[in-house]
Amino acid sequence: YYLYKQLLSSRRNVYFFRGHNIADFMCEVEEGSVCVVMDFRRYANPNIKVAKHAKDMGAKLIAVTDSRFCATALLADHQFTVATKSATMFESYTAGLALVDVIMMTLINLNGGKFKERLDRMEDVYTAFGMFGPQ
Repeated sequence: YYLYKQLLSSRRNVYFFRGHNIADFMCEVEEGSVCVVMDFRRYANPNIKVAKHAKDMGAKLIAVTDSRFCATALLADHQFTVATKSATMFESYTAGLALVDVIMMTLINLNGGKFKERLDRMEDVYTAFGMFGPQ
């Protein structure tokens, strides 16, 4: 979700696929699309279906996983493997969040002007709608 919100602030036609709406949004995937699948231990079956469909449609597939050998990583055009091990019984996704920040900084460096214009427009709309702060 963090990657989705960050990308949405920089470009149009960004979709967040999850559970009940995967099939609806997969209709938007076509040649030239980029599909990012986050797939961590337990490797949910819908993730592999999304990955296969994206590849079938000619989209570029990026896998962010904790294993370079999981099914989505093996299908991916590009893969990022991030550590999820933690000192507790719960996985840590800190490395994944850091990767999102690196991706966003790269996009900003490559497309700084367009990115700033979109952020300025978003800020104006958020202000007009009173989204933040007292009303």
